[in-house]
Amino acid sequence: MATVFDRRIGDVVYDLGTSGNLRKSDLVIWDRQTESWWQQITGEAIVGELTGMKLTTIPAPMVSWSDFKEATPDSLLLSRDTGFGRNYNSAPYGGYDDLDNRPFLFSGQIDSKLPAMDRVVGMDW
Repeated sequence: MATVFDRRIGDVVYDLGTSGNLRKSDLVIWDRQTESWWQQITGEAIVGELTGMKLTTIPAPMVSWSDFKEATPDSLLLSRDTGFGRNYNSAPYGGYDDLDNRPFLFSGQIDSKLPAMDRVVGMDW
């Protein structure tokens, strides 16, 4: 599942990157222009000049490769041969998505209706 944001706020298009940090067990991204930090799950700036600003979410449907290719025949596909040593098939945070562990960096109460690390799908209607 992916979260996609419109990088524009007003007339400025922000370049976003991965900070390598987690907050409340969620990735923190940053913008290169102001170096503000953004919570990935909400799209809200949590540190820096843009604190309190929010990025607009863009729908990101999951489709099969064949449907995508048919709908957008001129699209390009990213290669896994990046020139970097990290394996992009595994999570960068060791044990982060281990279903038998308590959620990493999460200190709140765990709801007992589902196992803590079960995968779920969220839908916005």
